[in-house]
Amino acid sequence: MRKKNNNSDFKLRYFLYTFIGYTLFTTIFIIQFFIFTPISVILHFIGIDNNKLFFTYATKLSCRSFFLAFIGHKININLKEIKAPKKGEKRLYLLNHSSIYDVIMSYLLPGPSKFIIKDKWVKKPFIGWMQGLAGNIVVGEEKDSNEANDTSLNAIQKTLDAFNRGISIIVFPEGTRSDNGMIQRFKRGSFKIALDAECDLVPVVMDDWNTIRPTGLMIRDIKPVVKLIQPIKYSQYSHLTHIELAKLIRYIMAKELYAIREERKQKEKNYYRNDEKYAQEDLQAKEELEKIKADLDAKNISLKALN
Repeated sequence: MRKKNNNSDFKLRYFLYTFIGYTLFTTIFIIQFFIFTPISVILHFIGIDNNKLFFTYATKLSCRSFFLAFIGHKININLKEIKAPKKGEKRLYLLNHSSIYDVIMSYLLPGPSKFIIKDKWVKKPFIGWMQGLAGNIVVGEEKDSNEANDTSLNAIQKTLDAFNRGISIIVFPEGTRSDNGMIQRFKRGSFKIALDAECDLVPVVMDDWNTIRPTGLMIRDIKPVVKLIQPIKYSQYSHLTHIELAKLIRYIMAKELYAIREERKQKEKNYYRNDEKYAQEDLQAKEELEKIKADLDAKNISLKALN
């Protein structure tokens, strides 16, 4: 039986994590904004950096510096297993989304990359400026509950252009952060893009809901887990519709997240999901996985083996 953690015992620890983390983050990104950002603007203006990759690599450097300087912070990530895409390879990273920490950790992914983001973020001061400098792909809000505007011809063309320049694309197919840390239903636009682009898919599962929860700013967990799943080739999913593909990838990612959490429960004494109040959520997650698997099997939805 699970033991109930006394979270009040760790409030001082959370405060220290938060103070150190935000101090480091602010310092590092002030340096980036006032040193690397002007350089990025100049390089793009004079035509040396048309792809706006200098800003991307500068941000990668800033994020890695943040993690290195944050004493005690350790991300469990299998970067050695997944290399950057080779020239001519098209890669779409699919990330679950439960924390603002997701964006910071996504800069650890191999190779140069751009995000597909909603246009509402471009309209915000400072954040919008950074998106423009980064050259991310901007899409509109959803037209309805099922389809996203990122399926528009304009978004697809921008994505294809990025792939042709050797740039990977990062997308959060849930469309927004998950309130409870479970992987929510996927929007289907990303999978239309994948089928049109005939690209490789790399699902990335992050267990960081408790690092910075969606409803707060306090840093609680400085040992999040990130798992990159082996690339899925176009030939493995080309027979599926975008709806079937979205359901299958969500199952693969939800199953991996469940496995990560079960392993952490056994290995980490203070892991937050050892608290008995999460027992019902985890049971529901397991039951949902079984239902999705049964549905996929009944409809014969699966990946083809590599030739």
